[in-house]
Amino acid sequence: MNVNNDEKKGLAFSVLFHIVCCALVGLLVLTNFHTFPEEPVYDVALVGGGDAAPEVSQPEPEPEPEPEEIIKPKEDDIVEKKEKPVPKKQTIQKPAAKPKYTAPGGTGSGTKPGTNVGKGEGIGPASDAIQAPAVPPRVTRSRMPSYPESCRKSGITGTAVVRFLVGKSGGVESVVLARSSGNGALDQAALNAAGGFRFKPGLDGYGRPIRCYAYQPFAFRL
Repeated sequence: MNVNNDEKKGLAFSVLFHIVCCALVGLLVLTNFHTFPEEPVYDVALVGGGDAAPEVSQPEPEPEPEPEEIIKPKEDDIVEKKEKPVPKKQTIQKPAAKPKYTAPGGTGSGTKPGTNVGKGEGIGPASDAIQAPAVPPRVTRSRMPSYPESCRKSGITGTAVVRFLVGKSGGVESVVLARSSGNGALDQAALNAAGGFRFKPGLDGYGRPIRCYAYQPFAFRL
């Protein structure tokens, strides 16, 4: 019984020893053949501004130019330039003009009658020119125009404006069509009626009667 136990222990020890040796050998093999390669290192340059500004190399100062030597000319090389004399212009004196003798004129005396001009103010008769009235003329007598029968039948309507030239006495000196009604028959009827008008004459700023214009519309309605 003891012999069998010893054999089993020896066998177990031998197996354990071989296992340990195999593990050591395998570890050495893995260490030699499975080394990790070194990762490459890349330098990355920042573009578009970083925390630190790039160093600017200052240009080297240019060397100061050496002063040029001023070579003074020798006395022998100096040539004196003689100024040419400028010829003087000869002035020719003209003979003096002979004095003119004039005979003394006679003297006379006389008197001239003077004129006196006086200034005065007054109000005279008004001018005959056509003026703008301060007080416009007023109608004292009028005449209704006759409606043309042809226009009445056709249903034609309109308004004609007549301009009067009113004299100092209030009479009508002339009549003119100032604005047409759009129909010749209506315009002529208005002019015929204007000939029978009478006015109170217009007045100027002094209250005097004047010649002036007056306007009168003639409306033709059905």
